[in-house]
Amino acid sequence: MTAAHPVTPPRRPPAGGRRVSVAIVKGYLFLGGGLVFLAFFFYTNRLIDQLESQSETLSRLFARFCAVATVPASQDEEVKRIFSEVMREVRYPVVVTDVRGVPWTWKGIGLSTTDVPFEVFSTTDPTNPQDPTMREVLSIVRRMDSSHEPVPMTRPGETLPIGYIHYGDSDIVRELKWVPFVQAGVVATFLLIVLLGYRSVKLSEQRSIWVGMAKETAHQMGTPISSLMGWVEILRERIASGPDGKVAVNSDEILKILSETETDLHRLDKVVSRFSHVGSTPAVERGDLLPVLRSSLDYLSRRFPQLGGDIELRENFDPIPHIWMNGELLEWVVENIVKNSLDAIDRPDGVIEIGARYDPDSRRVRVTFKDNGRGMAPGEQRRVFLPGYSTKRRGWGLGLPLAKRIVEEYHGGRLTLTWSAPGEGTIFELSLPIAAAPGAGEIAAADGRSHRKREVGA
Repeated sequence: MTAAHPVTPPRRPPAGGRRVSVAIVKGYLFLGGGLVFLAFFFYTNRLIDQLESQSETLSRLFARFCAVATVPASQDEEVKRIFSEVMREVRYPVVVTDVRGVPWTWKGIGLSTTDVPFEVFSTTDPTNPQDPTMREVLSIVRRMDSSHEPVPMTRPGETLPIGYIHYGDSDIVRELKWVPFVQAGVVATFLLIVLLGYRSVKLSEQRSIWVGMAKETAHQMGTPISSLMGWVEILRERIASGPDGKVAVNSDEILKILSETETDLHRLDKVVSRFSHVGSTPAVERGDLLPVLRSSLDYLSRRFPQLGGDIELRENFDPIPHIWMNGELLEWVVENIVKNSLDAIDRPDGVIEIGARYDPDSRRVRVTFKDNGRGMAPGEQRRVFLPGYSTKRRGWGLGLPLAKRIVEEYHGGRLTLTWSAPGEGTIFELSLPIAAAPGAGEIAAADGRSHRKREVGA
């Protein structure tokens, strides 16, 4: 069916597209998630550093104020009022101690200064506090000092401190420090959900493909098997007993039946060969596409009697150059597209037009399949090549995806849905790169323009 050129050796055409492996997809997901996490991590840390810097600045200002106001605060009511307002506006935990380290006042540590009698402030030993509240305050001071160095309070013109300001992180800073961990958890959860969803989709797609392959195999083999059973029944009916008891057989009819039977057996062998190519790299050779088109259409026109004689196949073939191809697989492509058109026709005057021409601008052979069937809505058009998707009640949704893979991965071509409208019809286009022989003209088909009309089942 395909003719190998004696000069140019067969080669595999350039791939029409690359399949992205699962490992690459996972790698990109983890890389993207890691980049998002790092971006949020550095941004959050930057905010934390700015807030801590502000806290330290405020603490130093507060320490200077306390140092200046220490003596007047015990005598001036106005200074006392200002000191109270400053303490009230502090938004982070702070403890003021004297030079010995005994706490005198505090804010934001969860304890009240009224819980401690006044005499305790003057009698407390910071190394061995007896009062439970003072003991807890001093424990908090030690935790503060482990994170932030205390700020000494000094009077103007003096160097010796009269006390210290101990401060900790504000509530918002403490919460922000947990943000990177929360972000890491969110990113990890998101990636886990995405990977599980991707795995579920892949498993579902694989199940659909396996189910579709089983149905496609049954369908591909069902047509020639049914035909063989029909020929056997016809042969049985044609055999008649003569008057002398011998079997009388019409040799012309037997030869015709044998010829058709041989065709169906060859078809079964071809189906087995097609499925043997699935999952492997098929061999390609330089050949003429027109015989492949005609052979497929001839077989379909004789093997669909259940569709009646209302569907008309129209062939419009221009001379086209040779291409690199695997004839058996391209026959499968043509049959799947034509069967899709046959299933889409729901009117008595159905027409399927198959055209072949050469496009010198793109140096490609273009084959169009046009029908006047029910057409497809935009949503159906977007899913037409997805495995498992079918608009037919008992469809397996594998014919067009298989055809697309054969064309694009094995032949370096393209199979596209170029137009469709509900109630008007559909057009598919098969585009394949040419394989011109060295020193020869590009138009290699020598039988000229071909036009033919016939009815399916005729």
